[in-house]
Amino acid sequence: MQSAINDYLRYLHIEKRYSEKTISSYKFDLLQFEKYIINNHLDYKNLTINDIYDYINLLKKENKKASSINRKIICLRNFYKYCIDEKKENFNNPLLNFKALKTPKRLPRDLFKEQIKILLTCNEKRNEYAIRNQCIILLLLNTGMRVSELTALNLLDVDITEHTIRVFGKGRKERAVYFMPSVDSYLNDYLENVRNKLLKGGQSEAFFIGSKGTRITSRAIEDILNNRASQALNSFKITPHMLRHTFATNLLNNDVDLKIVQELLGHSSLSTTQIYTHVSLNRLKKTYEQTHPLAKALNKIK
Repeated sequence: MQSAINDYLRYLHIEKRYSEKTISSYKFDLLQFEKYIINNHLDYKNLTINDIYDYINLLKKENKKASSINRKIICLRNFYKYCIDEKKENFNNPLLNFKALKTPKRLPRDLFKEQIKILLTCNEKRNEYAIRNQCIILLLLNTGMRVSELTALNLLDVDITEHTIRVFGKGRKERAVYFMPSVDSYLNDYLENVRNKLLKGGQSEAFFIGSKGTRITSRAIEDILNNRASQALNSFKITPHMLRHTFATNLLNNDVDLKIVQELLGHSSLSTTQIYTHVSLNRLKKTYEQTHPLAKALNKIK
């Protein structure tokens, strides 16, 4: 099984062009399953659906969430499909008709104006970090990029004159995203006065440079956001993905067509984008209940 796993991971890297983070996640799940196979003296080529259920029950005993288990099952299903379709292995896929576990539907959270104002207020001690971080946050809010897409940006991907960025999303799928002209001055300041300082004499094609003089990491961007969020009187939890949610929700709240939002976010399926319509409707309902005169009168009676 180890040989098949290695072949599959190479396939994901070379053929599917998955990101290193995704491949690392797949590797973890596959090696965990291989350990289960070995410990229970099973043959991965001759598994039954009951073997899969036993594995799932083990994960449940380890208090794994349904969403986490579903991710592992999808990984295994794709692995078996690869073995059968690509390697021409002669065995059945025990996960072919397996139904995913039910998970509670969680709507994405977006930010409010006050929180955005906090995130755009510099509190860094070093000016070069303040300028760089401001550019990062502005681009996340302006473009709706995934944090992995932003860290992967190279100098040639950003056209400040045209306010356009070339982004490579999941599966290296290319798309264009846009930013407001008001961001130009921040980006120019970063490129002219900051980037070379951060490189510390080194060289890199990366657009955003981290404290070590190399391409900035997703973890570093999470720290940047949390550092700024912590300066609020009522500090709040923040993730880079929440800025993406905010971008999408704001567009829909301003009547932008769903297909355009899908294209800007880089979603392969419109159903993925549609979750943001629920966010907008929920906010509309909440606003209605809080501001309608009759609702206010009924609350006073209570």
